[in-house]
Amino acid sequence: MSTNQILFYISIGLLSVLLIGGFIFNNIPAPVTSQQENAVEESTTTVLDENETTSVTPEVDLVINNGTFDEPITNDPENPYRWWIWQASDYNISNARVSSYGVKDGYAYLKVKYPGGETWHIQFNQWIKLERGATYEVSFKAKADIARKIWLNIAQNHEPWSSYLPEPYILTYDLTTEWQTFTFEYTHPEDADEIVNFSFQLGLDKPTTIYFDDISIVKK
Repeated sequence: MSTNQILFYISIGLLSVLLIGGFIFNNIPAPVTSQQENAVEESTTTVLDENETTSVTPEVDLVINNGTFDEPITNDPENPYRWWIWQASDYNISNARVSSYGVKDGYAYLKVKYPGGETWHIQFNQWIKLERGATYEVSFKAKADIARKIWLNIAQNHEPWSSYLPEPYILTYDLTTEWQTFTFEYTHPEDADEIVNFSFQLGLDKPTTIYFDDISIVKK
């Protein structure tokens, strides 16, 4: 073999080594520095899903059950923590009674057939739990087919049925044929029962249909 042939094969070998070495070197991943690691962590922890939100909605301490009448009126005295109707005719006290009741289009209605001789002869009730010494904002909407009065009481759910409202121990509202919103503040006495009867009294006044909506009791 001549000298020129030997030099030719040596050149080919050196060129192959350089090409293979360059390929391997270029495909080796570069080491990640600590600064780069921190940058990755920061970028991943600040990304939010498009459906997520950083705002927090505070919880509202609601007391009343089904105050917007999205559900039917159960009218079961055995389950007094839902809306139920007390009427004097069931106990032979008077002829006071409602002829129909229900929920329609998101509001409640009660048709008073005979109102009886006292405000409490027809009651639309719900037992609620209140914190002693706490203040609440009570609000409701109401109307009637004929202008008339209704009454509201917060009282013991057992004898002697004492009211926790200040004198005159009952609240009076004048309904019209248009929706009205009624609101008041109530502070539950320190010596009161925790479980009480929240009661709309629908007796005494004219027989007609009475409507309710948006009843709420919210702790302040």
